Amino acid sequence: MKQIGFDLDNTLVDYSKTCEIYSQINSLPNLNSIKTLRSFLKPNGEETEVWTTAQAWIYGEGLEFAIVSPGAIKFLERLNSSGWTYYIFSHKTEFTPNFTGSVPIRASMKEWLNNSKLNSYFGDLNNTFFFNSINEKILGINNAHLDIYVDDLIKILINPLLKVDKKYLYGDEVNNYPGITTIRDFRDIKID
Repeated sequence: MKQIGFDLDNTLVDYSKTCEIYSQINSLPNLNSIKTLRSFLKPNGEETEVWTTAQAWIYGEGLEFAIVSPGAIKFLERLNSSGWTYYIFSHKTEFTPNFTGSVPIRASMKEWLNNSKLNSYFGDLNNTFFFNSINEKILGINNAHLDIYVDDLIKILINPLLKVDKKYLYGDEVNNYPGITTIRDFRDIKID
């Protein structure tokens, strides 16, 4: 059986509108992606309370503005008709830190998934896994023995512990790594 795994945030879930609204609410420049918002709120790359607070809103209250990434549903339909099994692997803690209100972001995401078009594919959540750390996520991916894995973060895909033959970087992040294919459209994933 052929198996593929997906990251969730910024891979299967598009937060463009969420980031735009967060920017408007907080009188920030029009930042319409997690990547641009993160760069603006943590310019030195270090974690800040401002960025963590933004994440709490985005993955909690702001989740209502998120959408399924363009092309994801058609690609999942293609996987279905080709006999693939698919999984979600997400690095998402149960709650945000106390200073942000301990927002239950896993529960919020599970509810969002059940109310989204992804419900037809991941509705029972049996193939959806949440992890507290990147290392736990990578171990979970490895334990699934995937043929293909898709993520928006290069740091996941280049991690030497990750054992997947075909790796796809979703989005526009620069990729100069051999063995990792950058895609901007799910149709570019080779499953045949």
